[in-house]
Order: sequence, then structure tokens, then C-alpha cells
Amino acid sequence: MVGAMTSAEFRACVHPREFPRFLLALLFALPLSLALIAAVFVSMGIVLAYVLLIAFVVWFSFEIIYAHFLANCILVSEHNYPRVHALLDETKERIGVDKRVDIFVYQQGEFNAYFSMLFARRAIFFNSELLEQGVTDDELRWLIGRFVGRIRAKRRMGPLSWVIALAERLLIFNLFIYPYIRATAYTGDRVALAAIHGDISTAVSAMNKLMVGRQLGYSVNPAGIVMQYKRVKGSLFAFLARLSLPLPHTLARYFDLIAFAEKRFPAEFEKFAAMNPSFQTSGGTWRLMRSAETGHAGGGLSAGAVGALLFAGFIVTGVASAALFATVGYGGLASLPFFGRDYAYDDYYPTESEYAIPAEPAAEAPAPSYYDPYAAAAPAASYDTPAPPAPTASYTTYAAYAISDSTRRWGVSWNATSRAEAESAAIGYCESSDCRSVVWFSDSCGALAMSGDGAWAASNWAANENEARERALSSCRDYGGASCEVQHATCSSR
Repeated sequence: MVGAMTSAEFRACVHPREFPRFLLALLFALPLSLALIAAVFVSMGIVLAYVLLIAFVVWFSFEIIYAHFLANCILVSEHNYPRVHALLDETKERIGVDKRVDIFVYQQGEFNAYFSMLFARRAIFFNSELLEQGVTDDELRWLIGRFVGRIRAKRRMGPLSWVIALAERLLIFNLFIYPYIRATAYTGDRVALAAIHGDISTAVSAMNKLMVGRQLGYSVNPAGIVMQYKRVKGSLFAFLARLSLPLPHTLARYFDLIAFAEKRFPAEFEKFAAMNPSFQTSGGTWRLMRSAETGHAGGGLSAGAVGALLFAGFIVTGVASAALFATVGYGGLASLPFFGRDYAYDDYYPTESEYAIPAEPAAEAPAPSYYDPYAAAAPAASYDTPAPPAPTASYTTYAAYAISDSTRRWGVSWNATSRAEAESAAIGYCESSDCRSVVWFSDSCGALAMSGDGAWAASNWAANENEARERALSSCRDYGGASCEVQHATCSSR
């Protein structure tokens, strides 16, 4: 691996307009900073206390938003998308950053389903991707059952459910109504699981696809999700993040469904645990969750320590300012040496010119803003897909691999003239109704590795077949495969 970036290499990457724009920002920021310092001095610390309080409120709000992402998205780690996690560490080392950086994978505008009810009309809305290849009938049954189960859960309350529905529309007391609505969502999930005879493997597969999409759903490690849930369970910020939501956090529903299956459908859970050995070795779902580590990792202070310092700073400066004002109240401003007067106020009589109306005090600095994660682009995620290398041949050839989620049959193509042609040919050679293209590449090599326990992985953009085989085997083992073997390797041109 290339060593850490030197200062000269970093300076070569700086945008030419960065320094002029820094000076422009400084031109406006410096007077404001000086005014703020003067205000802190004149107010004897009161302004500083307010600034620290504002900073604490901003931090507190950001922690709630972070908890929302942590509770509803998949956190890239050594358990989920390990290659992305390794690339993150390599990039941090290359650039010379040792602070903790998290990557969340989330799904937007894709594989999803919604439920709506207004008076006598009830509707389930499916995204079109739900009905494409790669989604089994039992997965659709579970998705439908979770909504229908909620209907039945509410119906148990009889006419009282209408009262709750009306109060929910008024929004005034939703803080107290939503806990019940969230409970019906848990119930709906469990009812749907019972509707497919406790097949927890199918229900978890559907939830994986709901979180990250049909293409990436197969690569999610359920054990990693359960261990991630420990960071959500009992968290103050996660609690505050769900107060205004009518549905539970996705990770909470995920964990609850697996724990429920372990207790209610032990035979189906044993099948699920056989495909996910971490549940067997840890002794069950709850023990796996409790075994997860939640300590702070990376350089610098933890988020909790930052918040504690800001709050402590606000308290200390507030108390010190109050004590200072109390002192001034007894001895007057003349008792303070920094005002430079050697006589008491009783001996001082202002002249006529000193009766002029004083100037307006400096305006208080506005609250700093924080980064809005919703305005950022959705983070790209791939299990083993680096950027394609520049083609070296005089013409481009394409290849692809396709696989069936239900039968594990696979197909491969090469020497195609386009990506679409390569993917279509691979799906055709796969010869199964739910076959789908999983990787493609051009002017490079790829491979497919599979394990007897169901794990598999494909590699692409390799320089040669040997490299493609090694990467496919490594990824297959990362996804939990115990007996991974290369099924096929090829280059796009043969």
C-alpha cells in the first residue's frame, strides 16, 4: 500500500481559489469574532455562557439525527460490507486522518413498501422493484402480512381504535399515541412471520432488501445488524429520535423479529442459525446482541465527551459570571481593577457630555449551523466493485455473471460488445426464473466462488484470472462461507 500523503502532495491537491476565499471569509469573520470577544469581556462571561449553550443545543440535535441514521440504516463494518470498511481504513491512512468516520448504507426511492389508511379505505403501496426477479413469493407474503397484521392488531380494540385514529389526526397528543402505533407495527411483523410458518430466513431476507435494496440485500450479515442494534437499544438519542415517529426503528423491528422467531419457532430459527453461525456460537439472539462492543473507537474525544465538556463549560461560565455580577453588586464596577479607576463611584460625577445615549451593544453571534445529512448524496456501496480501470485494448469486451437466489444456479458470458448484452447472456445461461446479473466487467477479469452453506461472492475488474479467484474466495469467506470454492473464472476477452 502507498504510504501516507506528504504535505507537499496535499498542497498540490488544494484548489487554487481556496486561499482567496479563505481571506474573504476571514474579512467577515474577524470583525465578528472581535466583537464577540469584546462582548464576552464586557458582559463578564455571560455571552460566553450563551455561546456554549447554543453549541450544546446544536450538538444535542446532531446526536439525535445520528441516532436516527444508526437505528434505520446499515453501518459499514467488518461484519457488513467488509471490503468497503477496509477501503475506508486504507483511505484514512493514505490521507493521514485518524478520526473515526462512519459510512451508512441506505435505500432511497427503491425497494420499499408503504401502508395508508383513511376511514374505510386501506391501501398497500409497493415499489415496482418489489415485483421484479429476485423477490420470492414468501417474501412478498411477509411484506403484505406485516401491514395486514397491523390492521388486525388495531381491530382488536373495537370502536376505541376509531377514537385513537381521530386523535392521531389532530397531532396534539401524538407523543403519547405513537407508542401504541409502534407496538402495532411490531405485532404486524410477528403476525406476518406466523403467516409464512415462522420462516425467519425469508422474513430477514425481505427486511435486508427493504434496508439496502434488492441487489445488495443478499450481502447483509444478520449478526452484524443484531450487534449494531446494541448501539441503539437504551440510547437516549435513539429514544428521542423515535419520539415523533409512528413506526419503530428498523433495527429494533429486525431484532424483535429474530428474537420472536427464536422463542416461537425454534425449528425455523435453528435453520436460520445454521446459515448464520454467529447465532449458534453466541448462544442466541440476545446473547449475540449483548456481546457486541460499543466503546469509542478512533482518535479524539468521543461524542459523549464532547457533549459533557460543552455542558460543563456552560455551567462553569454561568456560575462564574453570576458570582462576578454578585461581587460587582456589592462593590460597584470601580472595585474591579481592569476598569482602571482608583476612586469610588460616589466620588465620581459625570460631565454633561457623558450623559449621551450609549451606542447599541454588539449583536450576539448567531448559532452555528450543522451539517445536514439529508442534503448529501446517497453513499455508494458495493461488496467488491472498485472503479473500473482504463481500457488498454483497442476495443472493449464485456463479461458478466448471473445467479439464482433460490436455486444457486449461475451463468456466465464473455466477449460481449456491451454491458447489456453480457448481462442478458449470463441470465440466459443461468436457466432459472429468478436469475439476475450480479457483476459485470470490461477489459478485465472476474470470478464466482460459492460455499456449501449458501454463502457466495463474485469479483470483477481484476487484472488476471488468478487475482479474480483470490478476491472472490476472500469475499465469500467474509460473508460467512465455511467451504468456499471457485466455481468459475474468466476474462472479458477469451
